[in-house]
Amino acid sequence: MKENEDSLQQELNKTVSQPVFSNALKEDDQDLSQMAINQSRYEAIETGEMIRDRSYEVGGKKKTGTRKASKEMAAIETELEGLSAILEDMPFDQYDEEFMRSGCKTLTDRLRHLLEKCEDYLVEKNPHSAEGKVRYNLVKQIADRVSTDITELDEKIEAFLLLSENERDRFRSWAEFLNWKRTLEFTDHMDGVTIQKTGGNTSDVIVIEKDGKKLFFKKEENQKAADFSKILQEKANEVIDRTPDDATEPAKDISYQMMLIRGLYAETYNSVVLQKGMVKAFSDVTRKGDGFGELKDFCKKIGFKRFDRVGSVLAFVEAIEDKAERQKAQKALGDIFFELKKAAVLADVGANTGKIGAGEELTKRNVAASRMAQLLGIPDIIPKSEMATVSVNGEKSYGVVMEEAKGTETFSLYNGRIDREYRGKELVMAPEAVKDHFDMQIFDDICGQVDRHAANRMVVMEKRDFNGREVYVINKAKGIDSDFAFGDIRYADIKERNRGRLERVESNTGLLIPAMSKELADRILELSPEIINYEMTGLLNRTERAALCDRLVGIQQAILKQKAYEDDHPEEPSKFVEQGNWQETANRLYNKAAGDENTRNLLDNCTYVRSSFLLGTKIA
Repeated sequence: MKENEDSLQQELNKTVSQPVFSNALKEDDQDLSQMAINQSRYEAIETGEMIRDRSYEVGGKKKTGTRKASKEMAAIETELEGLSAILEDMPFDQYDEEFMRSGCKTLTDRLRHLLEKCEDYLVEKNPHSAEGKVRYNLVKQIADRVSTDITELDEKIEAFLLLSENERDRFRSWAEFLNWKRTLEFTDHMDGVTIQKTGGNTSDVIVIEKDGKKLFFKKEENQKAADFSKILQEKANEVIDRTPDDATEPAKDISYQMMLIRGLYAETYNSVVLQKGMVKAFSDVTRKGDGFGELKDFCKKIGFKRFDRVGSVLAFVEAIEDKAERQKAQKALGDIFFELKKAAVLADVGANTGKIGAGEELTKRNVAASRMAQLLGIPDIIPKSEMATVSVNGEKSYGVVMEEAKGTETFSLYNGRIDREYRGKELVMAPEAVKDHFDMQIFDDICGQVDRHAANRMVVMEKRDFNGREVYVINKAKGIDSDFAFGDIRYADIKERNRGRLERVESNTGLLIPAMSKELADRILELSPEIINYEMTGLLNRTERAALCDRLVGIQQAILKQKAYEDDHPEEPSKFVEQGNWQETANRLYNKAAGDENTRNLLDNCTYVRSSFLLGTKIA
């Protein structure tokens, strides 16, 4: 038996890292006073001035960053800045052919100028350093995007001129027109495409199958104001729209739902305090049965009495004599209750936590996140997403199409919801998955992702057999659902630790996070606001792009401070991990965490590592 144990451990040490953590949680007491971002810098971005300041502070002394743009790179950034201005500010208020072709020529000429500058760079440079290769690949990526944008732009205008007036009115800028050119189109039963709705008639998710590949389409959705009375009004209108044409049995279910909505509206009208209490009460409720019991629990939490309007609705339904009809009515109330819960909680998360303005489109943020992952050289950290239209029976829907995110929710692995296949099995973490979890935290801080809870993190597992023992190796981690990313969150907001799931990753000497991939750090340092604006114009508004650039610069400065610190302390292991060194880094951190409470707390407080690695070696 001992020989088998030793054999297994030796085999695992070659390929995976074994987590050992306690549940202890402590606040990190490091001095963060030097982490504040200069307000004028943020205002400079917001007014359209591009950041080129690479300075940062260490020990109260100002230092200058190592990156200085070459004349070729500076020329690219200048062209990007001019292109972004055209995309955002060139008039887009006429739809006749002459106007569209003239504007398209201006846009195409600017794209060609940018492509020429990119090609000049690619011809001139033959990089040997890691940083130079990163910059070269980034320029090549920009060139490929620009070349794609130029291709068939005139033909897209032909298609635009054939759109209906309502469809044309969807576009407010050349940036949105350019994004429409990048939009994928799917029509049911054409070109091998089959389209199927999921989750019933009220679902906004559609499954697309083409060439044996499964994609998920999500209809566009706007951020709601965190006003519960308005949410109730919208839900009431949706319920009315569901009413069948003929007065059949389902009409009764609709009437029960309307009774509950009207009762809630009567109790919450113009009551700001009560609305806030409602969101908290909604957040505390999880669905177990038909929803009616949870509705009753919710009413107790919020303080509704039997004689209130809502209490009267519940009493009325419970008094229905026919058991089948009573159960049906209870389910109808439970269904609409959980629809309201979802709408209220999401409105609160987006508006108050994510700082996304009411009316701003949410689903296209998945495309922004996908593009950001591409720019950062970690494209697989989230599912690839693109703008898309879906046509079924002549009805067209606008939204986003996403690759299928295969794997298991991290939430289901450590929250008592373990999939039956994995119960009682040993789980271990491969080095690539360790890297993914650290990099995802940096990625989310840059993107302002406030909603990366454990159900929005996926892990891909592989079953292995070691001497008759089943071991599940977590090989990959991936984030999903970026609807609430890219709000007006400044880097200073993250350091205050009051922004949803975001965690601070910077200390007074550099990086607080214990490790990140060197390739990602190099890529971050090479990004500029000009590149960001080109990729994000038409997806994010000016303020959101400004906040994104502000977060990017904050992380850049933290990386530069860490590099300076490591230059002064060569005896300490670097936090920038080369691709082949994650096994060694993970083992070092785990071994240190086993006997060092500060290391455990550090991993607890600034990474996704703890919640994933607390899986331990076995799950009951």
